[in-house]
Amino acid sequence: MLGIRVYFGYDKDQNMELVIAGVNEDGNDLVGEDYVCIDMGDPSPPNSSAPNVLNS
Repeated sequence: MLGIRVYFGYDKDQNMELVIAGVNEDGNDLVGEDYVCIDMGDPSPPNSSAPNVLNS
């Protein structure tokens, strides 16, 4: 894996969420049964961590 790519998507209730996929050295998304695609998380805000360089 070379990096990540982030997409906007919708869950089953039509709420917008981020979908994160790995990207290979050719720039192709690593999706399918051999890869992990992350699509469930808590949005920030309102679910923010303690103040840090990313959110303060």
